Amino acid sequence: MRNALKIFKPELLGNAPFAGGHRTPEEVVNGKLNDIFSSISDVDHARGSFDLVKLYPAVATADQARFQDAHIFVSDEPDDELVSTLVIEAPALNDTTEMAEMRQLLAAPDTRYHGVALTTADASGQSALVEKTQTPLLPVTQRVVPKIKNIVYRHSASANGTEFLRQIIFEAPTTNDIAFFSFEVPDLFTLNPFYRAEYYGRNGGMRRLEPIDNSQDAEQLSVNDGVASATLQVALGAGNSFYFYYYSSDDYRYHQYALDNTMTLSADEAVVPGTWRIKKAGDPTVYTDNGFGVFYDSEGAPFAQGNYETGELSPAANVDTVGTQADDLGAVIFMRNATNQGYRREFSFNVGTESFVINSFYLRCTLANGSQFSVSATDTGEITHANINGTINANGDVSLSAATGVDITHLEYDIDWLEEHVMDADWLHIDPNSLPNNGRVSIFHVNNIVRIQHHDAVERPSLGQGDTVQVLTDAAHVELYDKDWQRLYTPDDANFSYDKTSGLVTINAGISSFTGPFTITSVQSELVTVDNINDKELRFLTPLTRTYPAGSRISSAYVLGDLQALPKDERTIAAWQNDFGASSPPGSASLNTTQYPIETTNLGAINQRWAVVFDSETSYRVIGEHIGVVYSGDILNDCIVMNPFVQAPYLIIRKEAFGAGLLPGEAFLFETLSAAPPIMASRAVNPGHSSIEYDKSTLSLRGNRDSL
Repeated sequence: MRNALKIFKPELLGNAPFAGGHRTPEEVVNGKLNDIFSSISDVDHARGSFDLVKLYPAVATADQARFQDAHIFVSDEPDDELVSTLVIEAPALNDTTEMAEMRQLLAAPDTRYHGVALTTADASGQSALVEKTQTPLLPVTQRVVPKIKNIVYRHSASANGTEFLRQIIFEAPTTNDIAFFSFEVPDLFTLNPFYRAEYYGRNGGMRRLEPIDNSQDAEQLSVNDGVASATLQVALGAGNSFYFYYYSSDDYRYHQYALDNTMTLSADEAVVPGTWRIKKAGDPTVYTDNGFGVFYDSEGAPFAQGNYETGELSPAANVDTVGTQADDLGAVIFMRNATNQGYRREFSFNVGTESFVINSFYLRCTLANGSQFSVSATDTGEITHANINGTINANGDVSLSAATGVDITHLEYDIDWLEEHVMDADWLHIDPNSLPNNGRVSIFHVNNIVRIQHHDAVERPSLGQGDTVQVLTDAAHVELYDKDWQRLYTPDDANFSYDKTSGLVTINAGISSFTGPFTITSVQSELVTVDNINDKELRFLTPLTRTYPAGSRISSAYVLGDLQALPKDERTIAAWQNDFGASSPPGSASLNTTQYPIETTNLGAINQRWAVVFDSETSYRVIGEHIGVVYSGDILNDCIVMNPFVQAPYLIIRKEAFGAGLLPGEAFLFETLSAAPPIMASRAVNPGHSSIEYDKSTLSLRGNRDSL
């Protein structure tokens, strides 16, 4: 029964050290703004704020009706991008926990955070791309960090220019992502190979692979017998390009002293600095030049100088170029030709940051005649100049084309990066240094369920009996709200009914008691389990049953389990020693809870271990592990232990169950499970300005109807 599902408030909301505490009968009112968190003030927007609250999702019935596999999640966040809301799962949280302890639990290693993110593309099959998989728990500020004189190109036609990368572009089909593909690289320089790649993955982010420096990258990209093979952990996005850069045998050769003990270079050749390998006369050690043509021995003393342009070594008497195959004495030679000495016309690169000010991109170019010019990007990323034009996009990709006849020898840029910093301020009441990962928390978790949801809302100024409204078909949830956002669902469909097949909502007679404007929301949704998280891609164990459009919400669910008030683990012990987990030795007698079971209700029961400690053969005290002594009684009367916070019993033990009682010092131990486990929710407001009128977050409680 939908009306039995409620979220209750604690004894005190707010940020005071003693806020939190036990569940009360005060419900969180659906649709009421600022019912949990206070309104966001101008001061909050100016300096930032953080709120933490304790809540009790519950099955509010006076019996033990079971709500199966209950889970709670953030189904909607405020439109204000400066505001974020999380549901917090902390196993150590209990009914008595107050704010001072709640703040400490934020840093506990077993605490998990559950948030919501929008999909950035249509989601279908067993994956979905989302805008984020992590978020700062506390407010963050962005600081502008200028990055200047970033060099992206130097023309290599000078006397010492020896680096030139050729490029092959492999394009993915426009219809699907691909993770396995190959292409030919027949001219790869294999004696001293270098290659790398850049591409856009299915998650939308730029990825770089450099197999020579990274063994993990080498597993994803390799070249054998002139064929490059890619086996990507993150697939190449549909319609995107895979850029492969490499040293070509058309530009490089390797001189081996084992084949020719004399190195003779032509006027168009030069040794590549840092690749020249020789021995010192009388020393079996192989030495490599220092990048400036100087060779140092093992004691740091220079013993030879190499001329990169001629291949000469001096003094020759200090040098030995005779060695074994394993010594690999020789050098990589750069061969200048028309291709690698020509001026580039096309330039593409990435500015290498997730966050930057797009109109701060400032390009400086030097021409072959020594003159310079500069150009800035517009707010939309356009780069326009008589000598060069192009674009920079939100991902930081720059694409430039030089005008005909314009020879550029040097290209560099300035840009303002935006660095994110977690706030450290006394009004937040949290020390960010106590939080793991600098306060940035994961909002999705492997092997945890998520609910994907496509929302639709239809507004009507008025509604009358017999009206019909078209909403989503096969919706998992449909709701009708009046002008005060009062929920109009009733079990008997007094106000409206919904047909899943047609998607029609029919307005019924009860609508006359409410005032418009009205809003009808419909939600197509389903649950799936996260199998893997790769950057901003969620992979699922099972395929989705439908395609969800870009902009759908995916929420990580805090699984509460079955909500039902129950007693368990009943036993007696011979001596009470303040140990609620004790199990032996048993007491002299037992309570007859088979014929007279301990009674609990969903309204009153809490998660607690209990001890009924006998002070005499007929009198006893009831002690809760976290709440202390709450009742004193005798075996001649029913034991009715009231929960003063909700005006319903914690538990009831009928007098018949006591029999003749237990001996003094003995105890009856048991545990009760609550139908209202405590959770925490947080809201962070980043400093800044906002014109959003409604800072509303929505928590949803779902599960399977059992005996409700």
